[in-house]
Amino acid sequence: MNKNWFIICAIVLIVTMISPIFFYQQVFGWGLWQTHEEWAQMGSALSGLYTPILSLLTLIVLIIQLFQSNRERNFAICMSTIANLTEQGKENVNTLSVDMQRTLSEVVTDEAIKLTLISLGKNDDEAFDSAKVTISSKEIGEMTYENLLLKIVNSSESESDENYLFFKQLLVNISLKPLAKWMGFNSALVGLYEGASHNKATYQWKNSAINLMGSASSTLGYGVCVSLDKWTKECHRLQGREYKHTYFLNHQGT
Repeated sequence: MNKNWFIICAIVLIVTMISPIFFYQQVFGWGLWQTHEEWAQMGSALSGLYTPILSLLTLIVLIIQLFQSNRERNFAICMSTIANLTEQGKENVNTLSVDMQRTLSEVVTDEAIKLTLISLGKNDDEAFDSAKVTISSKEIGEMTYENLLLKIVNSSESESDENYLFFKQLLVNISLKPLAKWMGFNSALVGLYEGASHNKATYQWKNSAINLMGSASSTLGYGVCVSLDKWTKECHRLQGREYKHTYFLNHQGT
């Protein structure tokens, strides 16, 4: 397509530059004139024809250069924005990884379980024993918050599922610092995906978003990422707000 446009423009330019000489020759003839006045008349006539043509061509070249410069500037801005958002996302993921290792390695305490049961209106020994069995297993032993997040991946997200209600309430009752970092990571993803829908350089935006998700998945683990998405969504829902930017959760079934 670009090659065809180049050929067309070249033909138009050649015709435009030759036309004044052709029309002059058709009207006044062509030859080696004998007097200075005849040469001056021909030069004046051709100058009067070529001056506006060359002025128009100069204007067109300037407009093309301005358009090209503006396109390059916009592309540079897009690349800079992509780089900043990617760096923001990776920084949050790296910080989150450190916080996860420290905070999520903590064991879910009996006090946290009892507080959750009270929130659910189940303050008795039988409910407590059942909850202890629910969040523990022979393979895992003591339940850490990271393992609890992984359990949420397999929950049904049904309000009739008592395990889901218990896991949800247990996480809502605690306030882990890593959640703020996960929100910062998601905001970077939002910027990249929205950039893909509003810019022509769609590939660069989407590719950067996919790479950022891959970086988070390799650093934290895919299951933890999905669980954090579920946790974020649930915390917003309990506050009466809808949260749609759960990219790992949205891609879980795809």
